[in-house]
Amino acid sequence: FLTDKGALVDATVNAIRDVTARETELSTAGGTSDGRFIAPTGSQVVELGPVNA
Repeated sequence: FLTDKGALVDATVNAIRDVTARETELSTAGGTSDGRFIAPTGSQVVELGPVNA
């Protein structure tokens, strides 16, 4: 799943850019996520960290 861009996604992307000077990529390549149960409620979901950790 990939939730729509919004305030949470924008804030996360901006914070990562501000701290690391790197651009981020929104991706579903990280494996299975419990966020798939949250996203249908209309909430934004952001998960950070190593793949399949």
